[in-house]
Amino acid sequence: MMTLVRDFMERNFQTLAPKNTLLWALKLLRTNRIRYIPVVENDIFVGLISERDLRDILPSIVEECDMELLNLTCVQSVMLDQVISVTEDTKVLEAAQLMINKKIGCLPVTMDNRIIGLFTERNAIKGLISLTGSNEI
Repeated sequence: MMTLVRDFMERNFQTLAPKNTLLWALKLLRTNRIRYIPVVENDIFVGLISERDLRDILPSIVEECDMELLNLTCVQSVMLDQVISVTEDTKVLEAAQLMINKKIGCLPVTMDNRIIGLFTERNAIKGLISLTGSNEI
């Protein structure tokens, strides 16, 4: 049996527009307890923003001036726009290998330049467990 990304990917996910502020991105990440948000413009997938991207530009303690900066800075200025993605027909093993080789924690699942899902480390683990034949997930 072939285990495909489509069987394990996240289908419900938040999205951001390139012009959204970093403050909005941070709120979405925190309130939804997620680590990755695809950036979409006119239904086209244009980038990915991660919790780590924001952490890298934020000091450990957010001060008032930082909040102002976050409110003035657009997502497109820090988003990753050269994103490795997969299709829903990609094998789970192949996707997991790609994540390890490229040191990435999330693969957007795309079809015709549109994002249809997210395949995260958690999804990869579930998929790999299913490959072992164990049903105890």
